[in-house]
Amino acid sequence: MSSGFFGDIKKIKYEGPDSTNPLAYRFYNSDEVVAGKRLEDHLRFAVAYW
Repeated sequence: MSSGFFGDIKKIKYEGPDSTNPLAYRFYNSDEVVAGKRLEDHLRFAVAYW
């Protein structure tokens, strides 16, 4: 579905707060553990609900 508009853009990754890449996460690290769970697991419900 998204390949029609964004087919030439690679997967956007976390590069840290010092990254100058405009297509990079700077403040979201999906592997960071908070309260015993990865951030990706905490936000999974929020994305599904939204």
